[in-house]
Amino acid sequence: MELSIVLCTLTSLLVALAVAWRPLVKMDQENFFTTENETHRFDPKVALLESIAELEQDFSLGHLDKEAFERMSLELKREFLETKQSDTKQS
Repeated sequence: MELSIVLCTLTSLLVALAVAWRPLVKMDQENFFTTENETHRFDPKVALLESIAELEQDFSLGHLDKEAFERMSLELKREFLETKQSDTKQS
């Protein structure tokens, strides 16, 4: 009886190892760390627009009062316009 439990345990471990071997050890690491196609570069304008959207969501959920929302929203929008204008002047 004990021998059958040991054999079943060893068989289960061998099957688990055989199934997990390829994804854990043989997986090509280049798929995770590609630097050839860097299409996602940081853009401060996009970051500011995302911040404005998150701020609006926080306000709609009631996490901010109207005065704080308007103050922060105005500040982010002003910074966005300044960034946009500086980009057009450089072009």
